[in-house]
Amino acid sequence: MPDSGHAPTRLPAGSGITVRPWRTHLFFVIFSSASLDLVRGQLSRIPAGSRSPMRAKDLICGHSCLHHLYSETLTTTSMFGPLESNGAGHAPSVDVKSFVREANSGDATADESFAEEHKDGTGNTASDINTTDSLDVGRPQSDGKLRASLVRKFDHRLVPAMFLAHLLFFLDKSNIALARINGLERDLGLSGNQFNTALAMFFLLNVLFNIPGNLALRRVGGAIWLPSLITAWGLVTAFSGFITSFTGLCVTRALLGLTESSFLGGVLIYLGFFYTADELILRVGLFYSSTALAGFLGGLMAAGFGQIKVSGYMGWPWIFFIEGSLTVVLGLGLLLILPHTPADAKFLTPSERELAIQRTQAQDRWHYLDTPRPVDVDPEAVGGVRAGEEAFVNKDPLTWVTVKRAIFNVITMTMAVGAFFSIQAIYSFAMFLPTIIATMGYKSLKASLMTAPPNLAALVFTISISLWSRRSGKTALPLNVCSLTGILGYTLLIIGAKVGPRPLFLDADVQYAGTFLVAMSVNATPPLALTWMSINASPHYVRAIALGFLLSIGNAASFLASFTYIKTEAPGYLKGHSINLGCLAGLLLIGILLPLYMKRENRQREQGRRDYRLEESQRNGLSAAEHEFRLGWMHPGFRFKV
Repeated sequence: MPDSGHAPTRLPAGSGITVRPWRTHLFFVIFSSASLDLVRGQLSRIPAGSRSPMRAKDLICGHSCLHHLYSETLTTTSMFGPLESNGAGHAPSVDVKSFVREANSGDATADESFAEEHKDGTGNTASDINTTDSLDVGRPQSDGKLRASLVRKFDHRLVPAMFLAHLLFFLDKSNIALARINGLERDLGLSGNQFNTALAMFFLLNVLFNIPGNLALRRVGGAIWLPSLITAWGLVTAFSGFITSFTGLCVTRALLGLTESSFLGGVLIYLGFFYTADELILRVGLFYSSTALAGFLGGLMAAGFGQIKVSGYMGWPWIFFIEGSLTVVLGLGLLLILPHTPADAKFLTPSERELAIQRTQAQDRWHYLDTPRPVDVDPEAVGGVRAGEEAFVNKDPLTWVTVKRAIFNVITMTMAVGAFFSIQAIYSFAMFLPTIIATMGYKSLKASLMTAPPNLAALVFTISISLWSRRSGKTALPLNVCSLTGILGYTLLIIGAKVGPRPLFLDADVQYAGTFLVAMSVNATPPLALTWMSINASPHYVRAIALGFLLSIGNAASFLASFTYIKTEAPGYLKGHSINLGCLAGLLLIGILLPLYMKRENRQREQGRRDYRLEESQRNGLSAAEHEFRLGWMHPGFRFKV
């Protein structure tokens, strides 16, 4: 400490305790100078490396250390006991809340902010707002139970809702493939590549409205925006059953693309309000696994609905009527149960709501790694919330600087290319799987049923790979495993493809085995890729724009996907399979190179080579705190997760 010749003491990282700043003069009043020297002597032996910077004039003690000191003082027993390596002493339980409140009442302005840190699997931290009133002897343990209860309630309310919504999102988008083998192409008189052209119309407006839709979610609120989108595309799907021409098909597909445009990115942003980065990986994997379930159920439903012949509508229109109606019902229902933010979640207790708000505010700030600063950086500027920061922490302005920071960087651009490869593979596979299976010799009913098993395998694989990613704390490695699985699958599709009357090398049944591997790969890849982008982008508008850009570029691949499998290539579809194999090979290359770049950038920041971004000349008239908040993932303290 400056006033005593001692350097500010740091408590050990990851101890789970709440760090509280205390004015040095309070200790002089409470304790004798000899005792204070003993305190300093004990604290000097605590390992350095706290991730919460301390005020230069404050003496820092952890929650457990304070408990030990105060309890021993109030019970007039031996004042000091040996401190454990984690900074925790052992003492009888006492009520220190009132004592602490008294100690702070004399100088509230000096200690306006506190930081409670949560460590994730990569070493990053997120600072939560805390108050003196929250100090409690059992807080670390009670916080664990409270956090578990909070996350469990979010899981029960949000994950099933988003799972069902995404299931219908993909079902309504891909049911045209099943309608095709149930007579749509015949009844509408489509010829040549008109069916492929109609598929491409879906993505015309879809690509253009990804980013505006994500920004609208911030303005309107997820509890209104997402259910409104769901209801809108449900209506479009239901009315698609009435089309009678190629023009009508193109119009309905374009409207469906418009109404679905910002749903996926919106869900990722919306769930990010409620879950931390580590929690988000598994939840996105769970809700995205509904893609495979949609393929599984879609085949079964189409097999049944395609047999309905009522009121002059034969077969395929009923696929649209029934599935669209289900979507409308879900959208209207979600308007009643979804909260905008954790602060609006009426199903939470007051304590849970307070913790949820703290978690949300923490995610709107940068994340810090436990590394010493190589240059002289204002310690207050690296903390969580500090005096005056509350005035702008919830104001995340949209400016051209924010747009450039979100898009024009190596990570966003590289991930956008990866999204292009990923979405090309999944959409072309989903849209043409029934057609591919039909070329193996199966008729419409059996072809619909045969799409179910590969998608069921994909459902299990997607959940499994998401669990692995969550537990290992890694995203790139599971992503590469998915790419390799898909490469093997398309290899089987190619070598089993028929050229003329016979397959190239192996029996054509090998193709069906290949569809299992491809389904597993292409369904599990997007949630990993999108979550990887989401957890590495900050603050809110940067995340929204980056995700919107990612999905826009990715959906641009859908134009290519719409023409990947054309009639003239049947029955082997060698060109289509080869294109998708090449895309997955490119995705594998990105999954290898991008983590190397991220690790290199993390080392550069650890060595202080990005600290120039904190200099006053870089602020553009902003305060130090606001400038650092807006830096987000460009902040020298931010660490990328691989």
